[in-house]
Amino acid sequence: IMPSSPVDDVTASIKASGHGFDYTHPAMAVNASVNVGSIKYDGKRYTDIQARVLMNGGNMMANLVSNSPNCNMSLLAGGRIEGNHYHLDVNGNLNSVDAQQLGLVQFPCNGRGKVTGYIDYNTKTQDCNLSANLSDLNWNYNGSPIVSKSTDVSFLSNSDCTLACLNNEETHIHFESPLGLKDFSKSIDRASVVAQEQLKARNLDINALHQAMPPFKL
Repeated sequence: IMPSSPVDDVTASIKASGHGFDYTHPAMAVNASVNVGSIKYDGKRYTDIQARVLMNGGNMMANLVSNSPNCNMSLLAGGRIEGNHYHLDVNGNLNSVDAQQLGLVQFPCNGRGKVTGYIDYNTKTQDCNLSANLSDLNWNYNGSPIVSKSTDVSFLSNSDCTLACLNNEETHIHFESPLGLKDFSKSIDRASVVAQEQLKARNLDINALHQAMPPFKL
């Protein structure tokens, strides 16, 4: 029924009740349980996945448990959806995840860890306030081990600024720009064009590249 979709063979059972189709509308209500025995997505097969979704009056709760090889994890999310505005708390356990085997990346990228976090996001303005903690992290990133008992990550973006921080036992990074994320991204795109033109001409002009870059501190 969806020949252009990356979803292929599916074996699953679904039980759902509720009313409404617009999940951003507070009048929508849904109570759904999904049990996936097997699903082939983008050439990769996933098995033994259970999900539960509850929505009512703008409040939502979602729970996902996957015992699939290369994607053994559980995730719990809850919060509110108010039109374009999302407030969500997330808790997850990544027991064993291999991004390379799942076809997400082309290099070794696998490991385990736990995540707790909060996100406040507006899809219309793209204002975002995110805070997360990664704990008991043991990850292999392209042959380089990343091990941390506790890593704090934060990201804030609105029309006036973009801020990002990462802190753990060995690394402390603080990034800030007086531009919102949209304007910052546009400036990066313009700077990339300037850099590519200079590389093509084999003529490096640091001043021109500096003027094209967005203002920021790192």
